[in-house]
Amino acid sequence: MEKEQKTKINNDIDIDVEKEKKEHKVKILKNFITGNILVQSNLLKQIPYLLFLVFLGIVYITNRYNFEKFYKKLNVLEEEVKNLRSEQITTSAKLMNLSRRSSVVNLIEKYNIGLVEPEETPKIIIKDKK
Repeated sequence: MEKEQKTKINNDIDIDVEKEKKEHKVKILKNFITGNILVQSNLLKQIPYLLFLVFLGIVYITNRYNFEKFYKKLNVLEEEVKNLRSEQITTSAKLMNLSRRSSVVNLIEKYNIGLVEPEETPKIIIKDKK
């Protein structure tokens, strides 16, 4: 019998605690909606901390924005490097093709420059040092 009374008392206490929690939540919500929460002394003590958190938020947003801007620029530059690299390979291949002996001879004949291919191999001229 005594155990039943203790459990009943504990249940009544638990119910009272739950009601108080609900009332406290309603009170906090009411104070927030009416604006009374802004003038309470507990909140006024926290203003420096809240300002610090706002400052950190602004720094975080600014840092993220700058990173995204940098990353976009990096992607554009990487794409430009790819394009320039392929252009360089194409240009060097054309230059190698144009500098071949047969290509040079064909170009000379095409534009009638009047140059003639030598029939003798070049000779080395040695100058005496006196």
